[in-house]
Amino acid sequence: MFFDIIEHPLPSVPTITISFDELITNPGYDNYQWYINGTLLNGENDSTLQVILNGFYEVEVFDQNNCTNISGGIFYGAVHINENENEISLYPIPSKNEINLISNKKLLSIEIINSNGQIVKTLNGYNSINHTKIDISSLSNGIYFMKINTNHGLSVKKFHKH
Repeated sequence: MFFDIIEHPLPSVPTITISFDELITNPGYDNYQWYINGTLLNGENDSTLQVILNGFYEVEVFDQNNCTNISGGIFYGAVHINENENEISLYPIPSKNEINLISNKKLLSIEIINSNGQIVKTLNGYNSINHTKIDISSLSNGIYFMKINTNHGLSVKKFHKH
């Protein structure tokens, strides 16, 4: 008894881009499956995903032979959680080398996330209230999100580096 084995190449590795509150991957695959923090998002089988939660997103793609490949993950952190505009402010915006953060809540940690959802800077060990200066001189020009964790919750602020 003989068997014919047909080997098909894997589909190319998909990429994910962020467009406001939507994640977009390469079109042209037969099927898609989205994941958040490693958990399958049931029913999310399109090339785009409307984001309603902050988290680490991946997409698995399927071709016509049911061969699969999975993207590298991307962090989406632009959904506002427990945000009170009067509690935290950033200035100046746009900024070049340094950005000032003012808060009337105790700062616990800060993450700076680029427009592709990648964490580019993490600052921990804050125990201060009021004024903090953050060096952004090493960042490329562009739009960033500052994820600010305080003793009263999480806020995400958008800023522009030029």
